[in-house]
Amino acid sequence: MSVRRNVIANYLGQSWIALMGVVFLPLYINYLGIEAYGLVGLFVTVQALFLLLDFGMTPTLSREMSRYGATGSADTIRSVLRTMEYVSIVTTVVCAAVIWCLSGWVAESWIHVEKLPLDQASDAIAVMGAVAGLRLTEGLYRGAMIGLQRQVALNAFSAILATIRWAGGVGVMAWWSPTIVAFFRWQAAVSLLTVIVLAHVVYRGLPITSSATRFSIHLLSDKITFSSGMMANAALALLLTQLDKVLLSRILSLEAFGYYTMAATVASLVLQLVTPISQAYYPQLARQLASNDIAGLKSSYRLSYQLVCSAVFPLGMLLAFYGDSILLLWTGSEVMAGTVFPLLMLLAIANMLHGTMFMPNMLRLAYGWSWYAVKLNSVAVLVLVPAILWATPRFGAVGAAWVWLVLNFGYIMLGIPYMHRKVLPGEMGKWFREGLFIPLLAVVAVMSFGNLVRPDSDQRILTFVFLAVAWMTSVTAVISFSSSLRSIIRDSMK
Repeated sequence: MSVRRNVIANYLGQSWIALMGVVFLPLYINYLGIEAYGLVGLFVTVQALFLLLDFGMTPTLSREMSRYGATGSADTIRSVLRTMEYVSIVTTVVCAAVIWCLSGWVAESWIHVEKLPLDQASDAIAVMGAVAGLRLTEGLYRGAMIGLQRQVALNAFSAILATIRWAGGVGVMAWWSPTIVAFFRWQAAVSLLTVIVLAHVVYRGLPITSSATRFSIHLLSDKITFSSGMMANAALALLLTQLDKVLLSRILSLEAFGYYTMAATVASLVLQLVTPISQAYYPQLARQLASNDIAGLKSSYRLSYQLVCSAVFPLGMLLAFYGDSILLLWTGSEVMAGTVFPLLMLLAIANMLHGTMFMPNMLRLAYGWSWYAVKLNSVAVLVLVPAILWATPRFGAVGAAWVWLVLNFGYIMLGIPYMHRKVLPGEMGKWFREGLFIPLLAVVAVMSFGNLVRPDSDQRILTFVFLAVAWMTSVTAVISFSSSLRSIIRDSMK
């Protein structure tokens, strides 16, 4: 019951956060302009780079909190948290200072600013370093709350703070200063508030122990095997997923990079539907494995990846088939819809495939097998990074999107089978049938039929109704082919 409650809470929280972005993003572009909004895309890349500096601590802390819930050993859990937060805070301060020092060079020599004043670009980059650092520490506390199964409270706080972040940002630009610098200053203020609130909630949720809460090198080194594997995996994953954005920020104009950022933002909605499921099920998988409940582990795993299918396939294919109509409804601009849609189509399919791998990866992490992804990503770097370096200068953003799509297809075909043979023998065939091929074919069939009755884009209300019906029909088609989901629905109805 707690997993079901967490899934529902995660979906409500993530849906609200996504809604804030969908509602307010056109307003931000209206106030800032598409060129200034390109700096937001640069910020996303900087934030991803900062994930390297997490050193694998967030997934390690989440795993330790989950295991604490299963074993009841609370003597050192506060000291583990204190040790990791000290490392995170020091890293945040140092790296924010480095970004501040390099902000002028980045504005003048790296990005291609055409209309935006250079001093504004430089100031914005300086502030974004502080925001990215605060988000790093914020992620550590989020990982702790996920592991402690405090996901209902986490989503409540996240929804409130997201409202403050997005709605307050519009207020800042409307009544104070419609500049990209003001945008990032507001983001920094909200991120600082978020860190303070989450830290308070995490410590309130931990038991009082007789041992002192202190920084401990011994505790840090004790977790080094798992966390180092996570850190190496994060470094390689960063290279594979962010290199296109780094190159695009250097090759394209800031305005063109803004369009790519917009497409990536919309396509990321697919992955946001997966996060609530993985957050809810990862602690349960870790606990079931720790208690040697293999039957329960298999049952939870099957239900979790079927839930993922019902989330990512309908939305991913909706964006791929009808993304141009969605963009036109959202922005009201035919030029913007026509420019962004080719990118959105490729990125949505790539993210959809990427989303299907979340639960196999959660299962792998529950087993503590963090170094497998390092080996897999190392091979992918040797093969695919040259492809990115070749495709991006020649084909621009579309070439980078194609590489990201090929990357995820290769992971599914090569990486997932080997992982299943190592951690849950016998589950691979079932995952490919009910976690990939059958639900995907069902959704493609629904969307293809929808193309035959698709209304004209200028009929806005009819188009909205058509998109809603297509999505709901696709969800129903996926559920009808998912045995675990059918059983849950049948039992709930009884």
